[in-house]
Amino acid sequence: MLLKKYILLLACLALVITSCSDDDDTAIVEVIEVTSGSADVSRYVAIGNSLTSGFTDGALFIAGQINSFPNTLSKQFSAAGGGVFTQPLMNDNIGGALLGGNQIFNPRLFFDGSGPALLPQTPTTEIANIKPGPYNNMGIPGAKSFHLLSNSYGNLGAISTGQANPYFVRMASSPSASVLQDAMAQSPTFFSIWIGNNDVLSYSSSGGDGTDQTGNPDPSTYGSNDITDPGLFANVYAGIVNGMVSSGATEGVVLNIPDVTSIPFFTTIPHNPIPLDGPTAGAVNTGYAPYNGGLQAAFAALTGTGLFTAEELAKRTINFTAGQNAVVIVDESLTDLGAINPAFSTLPKLRQ
Repeated sequence: MLLKKYILLLACLALVITSCSDDDDTAIVEVIEVTSGSADVSRYVAIGNSLTSGFTDGALFIAGQINSFPNTLSKQFSAAGGGVFTQPLMNDNIGGALLGGNQIFNPRLFFDGSGPALLPQTPTTEIANIKPGPYNNMGIPGAKSFHLLSNSYGNLGAISTGQANPYFVRMASSPSASVLQDAMAQSPTFFSIWIGNNDVLSYSSSGGDGTDQTGNPDPSTYGSNDITDPGLFANVYAGIVNGMVSSGATEGVVLNIPDVTSIPFFTTIPHNPIPLDGPTAGAVNTGYAPYNGGLQAAFAALTGTGLFTAEELAKRTINFTAGQNAVVIVDESLTDLGAINPAFSTLPKLRQ
């Protein structure tokens, strides 16, 4: 039976200061008793993805984990009977990670005065150095909903095949444990669940370089950037909630999935943001003249074959004018002219 209600009682210390108008002008401080109400927050377990783990600045590192929302909640819960809250802390504040001594995740980003840049240090957290949990913070960066039920997600040997997540490998209680199993093993009295963003975010952030798997309930056939079938998501989510309830939790909170396109990553820019005057536009066109000439030669050589159409030639021809101009992009959908004729292998797939 699904949990009927999810209550988050944030227990906070409250001070009521009452001023007295006596001769000494002293203040009486009344300390209010802190209570969690009907919630038992003695064993709080958080389950989710990067949003739960404390992942920030493009990496997972100690400072971000300490500032994670579950750890922040646990500090408040401690005033109302909350217990110890454990996290799989990284080695340092550099971020990134190694696998077999080889860097697999970049260090965190920082602002170098002109823009974001990678911290110029080498990660020290070795994934193969297992720190078995389970932990109260079961947030796994990159996890999709169905990953939380996978019994290979924490298997070191499955990283190379993409079936395991290095972050969970490092913290799993055993190579065959699932995220949900490790969360349930702690018999939580209170939980939070925030999962599902990555079920569509990776598709969006990759520019749609994936497949909408609506109608396909088999996640073993999914690519890393595919959209999860809504029916599968509903069943998985219900299983996660039911699992946490069956492990002893009487109350908890679930967080909604925001519109992923509302995040700063998807801040839109116009297609023509480049202002040029006449002389500058002419100079840029001179630079693209060899590319345009190569397209003309390819079209002439392939005329009548149907392999390179006049429509695509027009689309790929670069031309700047005075005023606002479109950016030049690489379009993977364009014809690979070098594959047709090696003589045209130097012609990239460019268009405005």
